[in-house]
Amino acid sequence: MDVIDLSNIAFSLCGVTWPRGKEPYADEAFELLRQTILHTKVEVLLDTVDGDGYFIGTLSASNTHVAIPLLQAGLAKLEENFPKAYSTESNNAQKYAREKKLKIWETCVETS
Repeated sequence: MDVIDLSNIAFSLCGVTWPRGKEPYADEAFELLRQTILHTKVEVLLDTVDGDGYFIGTLSASNTHVAIPLLQAGLAKLEENFPKAYSTESNNAQKYAREKKLKIWETCVETS
C-alpha cells in the first residue's frame, strides 16, 4: 500500500480571487488568511484538481468561509463560482469593502 503525504498540498479557494506574489496587498491578504485559520479547526471541501495539480475547493473555519474576512477587508473579489451556501455573507462583505473603497477597491469607479 502506498502512503501519500498530504502535509503540504497546493490548495486554491474556489470562487474568489485575491492578490498574490508581488501584487499590491498580497502580503496583507496572506497574513489575514493565515490569522483566520491559525490554530483553528478547518473544514476542506474539495471540488476538483486543476491541470497544475492544485486542489480547488472550499475552506471554512467556525462554519464561515475563510474568504469572508478577506472580502470584508477589501483583499479579495468574488467570482461567479463562489459557493452559494455563503452567498449572503460574501456579497455583504464585498459590498461593504466596495462602498468603503477598501484596499483593492480604492480606485474602483462605480458605474450606473
